[in-house]
Amino acid sequence: MFSKTTISAACAALVCYTILPGSLHAAGAQQVYIPIVNATFSPLCASVSGLQVTLNGQYHLVVHTKQNPDGTFTTKIQSDAHGTATDNNGGQYVFNYINHEQDLTSTPADVPPILGLFTDRFELVSKGSAPNVKVQYQIVFSIDAGGNFTLISLAVFKGDPNCDPI
Repeated sequence: MFSKTTISAACAALVCYTILPGSLHAAGAQQVYIPIVNATFSPLCASVSGLQVTLNGQYHLVVHTKQNPDGTFTTKIQSDAHGTATDNNGGQYVFNYINHEQDLTSTPADVPPILGLFTDRFELVSKGSAPNVKVQYQIVFSIDAGGNFTLISLAVFKGDPNCDPI
């Protein structure tokens, strides 16, 4: 029902968050900036089949954890990326990526069990006649105490989630 790429993308976001330094899990917002330099991907969607796209820009990650009145914790992970891109046919693009994730857990370190909501948007906008890629979707997931990932739902609002490289 859900593509391997879609599930992999969600898992990658979770893994990236869990391997971040412990200071990012503390109360209060923490920020990380990461340059994107010659990151190449091949979209798996029909609209740009056969293209190889190279991205250059900047990735920005903000993590904030707060304790709720009931004693649980909510961790909000917000990330965005933007920059320019070139495909293997010489097509020029600008790209932007926005991700919002909200995890509900019983510990401030965001360890299982977790119930999460992940909203994702990626746009690769041509500066000429090359095809545009616009993707927006939302998943709801859980991770149990054994670390097992369960995809509860996937709602696609725009495009093909397999076209999202980040």
